[in-house]
Amino acid sequence: MNKNNKLWKRTSLLFPGLALVLLSVVAHADDNERKCAHFISNWGTALYLISGPLVSLSDGGTTGKNHAVRDVDALIIDFLATEAVKQFVNEPRPNGTGSDSFPSLHTSMAFTLAGMQSAWHPSQAPYWYGGAALIGWARTREGYHHWYDVVAGAALGYGVARWEISRKNGMLLTPWIEPEEHSAGVTVSIR
Repeated sequence: MNKNNKLWKRTSLLFPGLALVLLSVVAHADDNERKCAHFISNWGTALYLISGPLVSLSDGGTTGKNHAVRDVDALIIDFLATEAVKQFVNEPRPNGTGSDSFPSLHTSMAFTLAGMQSAWHPSQAPYWYGGAALIGWARTREGYHHWYDVVAGAALGYGVARWEISRKNGMLLTPWIEPEEHSAGVTVSIR
């Protein structure tokens, strides 16, 4: 591993760690709690979901690329599964903005990513699950979900991650990498 890859790997771990520290400090102030929940619920979730595949890519080589594709695969499966459940349940949101509250998609995707990253990087598990829990907290604090929406989303996301990890290849996306030929790609299939 060259010097730049080592630096990238060390700094990429700072994203979830710094986010957790900053968010927990800000959340203690009552006036800032609402602003903090709003940030976590929107931009914070987006940054969290993007950081997962980036951390996987920071591993470098075939393994890092494979893990990043598998992260994205799990997130796609989780999105489809969560949206399918939402269509059948039609649970009203606590703040009255719709009838797609159950389960929480933000929380489900966050726990999917936490499960994937914890499998790839077991020592980082507290950061990933802590970040996912903060996203669930923010969704209830903002009034988008009931507590049971978040718990169901967390369970669904964790289950999708475990399912993805248990498979040799991805469920929808299967990465292929041929280092000798300097080529790589992704095969999309439905199994």
